[in-house]
Amino acid sequence: MLTFLEIQGVSIQDHTGLDDLMVDIVESQDDQELLALRVSDFLYELSEHSS
Repeated sequence: MLTFLEIQGVSIQDHTGLDDLMVDIVESQDDQELLALRVSDFLYELSEHSS
């Protein structure tokens, strides 16, 4: 996934927790809506810290 993001021109700094989030999603038994909310919250927090 990181390769896909890099191809799209998105740079993710190391130690953002994105790797951990991706593993959590793959291993999760949660509904898609809950997973989407987790990703949305994560990306919002990431964008707040980068500005």
